[in-house]
Amino acid sequence: MMRSFLKLGTAAVALLLCSVGMAQTGTIRGFVYDKATGEPIIFTNVVLKGTTIGSATDVNGYFLITSR
Repeated sequence: MMRSFLKLGTAAVALLLCSVGMAQTGTIRGFVYDKATGEPIIFTNVVLKGTTIGSATDVNGYFLITSR
């Protein structure tokens, strides 16, 4: 009986750690420049591939994508 309780407790802790690891938050930020001229690309969309999450660049080519 005690062994099954320990196995259940271990599984619960592992599940909790996995769910915390997958629910991480963060920020992606950077600049977009024209490769040929080095000038910032203004007001363009930057989107995470395979998602609808993104942001537009500003007059300096800067973008900021935060988790929701």
